[in-house]
Amino acid sequence: MTELNYRKDLQNDNCRICTAQPFNRQFNDLIQIFFYYVKARTPPVYCFPIATILSFLLISKMHILEDAVVASGIGITSYLLGLATYVYNDLTDINVDQINRKEQSIITQNQSRRGLIILVSFLFTLAATISYVISPYAFLISILFIILGIFYSHPKFSLKSKFPLKTIVTATGAGLLSLLGGAAAIGNGLEYSTMFNSTILPLSTIYLAISFSIFYFIQSIMGDIADIIGDRAAGRNTFPLVLGMNRTLAVMLSVPFVILTMNGLCFNLVHISVHGTIAIVSTCLLVVGFIGRISNRLHDPSLIKSKRNKVRYLNILMQISLLIALI
Repeated sequence: MTELNYRKDLQNDNCRICTAQPFNRQFNDLIQIFFYYVKARTPPVYCFPIATILSFLLISKMHILEDAVVASGIGITSYLLGLATYVYNDLTDINVDQINRKEQSIITQNQSRRGLIILVSFLFTLAATISYVISPYAFLISILFIILGIFYSHPKFSLKSKFPLKTIVTATGAGLLSLLGGAAAIGNGLEYSTMFNSTILPLSTIYLAISFSIFYFIQSIMGDIADIIGDRAAGRNTFPLVLGMNRTLAVMLSVPFVILTMNGLCFNLVHISVHGTIAIVSTCLLVVGFIGRISNRLHDPSLIKSKRNKVRYLNILMQISLLIALI
């Protein structure tokens, strides 16, 4: 009788081990793919938390040490939202990435679709939870961003395949993550109905977010040029494929001039400083110079891909210039 009970216990133990091993393996796989995407996707993502924190600093009046925990939390939230969006985009872009990003496509293909969806869901949920703890307004903006990210990549909607929605949606998402910082700095205890009142979200914060959105047109279009071969094969309608390179170049060149025009029109409205205006003008000149240098090489996707980091640096420099102008 004792031997029979021993055998049953041994069988139960073996079953538990067999059940635990696949779970542990799946968990380890998720951890590995998470760190892969942290390594592979941080370059295009890091400008989002920077924009979020700069917006936070604008509202908190540069009291970063006093609000370090909140600033760190909302920066992490912005990063997780951006990372989750890119992972989901890669999941729905496997065929296109076989042309544009072969190595990344292979790694994504080697993961189970279910595992990647779990990872995306976890990242979105974690980001939304952190934002909810920080501020209900930050939570609302996070939810809007998540909805936008799903609509952007989900095959049923696939806004990334529609012109000009692809660029407009990515720019809008960038603007939302900029607003996220200001919303986090506001704190709790205010009515949602007054959220967009100028005393709740100052016009300077909205101005900063709109400027980030406008500048993001350059980054997004650079990405379209770099991915033009895969996008053409997938039948997508992007700026270079619809407008051609010359008109696409004109759109990119218009961005710094639109920012300069906004600076002039809003100079008194949002109390832009003179030294900040000098910083904005200087950055815009750098942007025009950069676009001018690559204007004759737009038909070389590999070159454009190698220059995308410089656009991100210019984006951050523009955000810093705007912050200087508004504080």
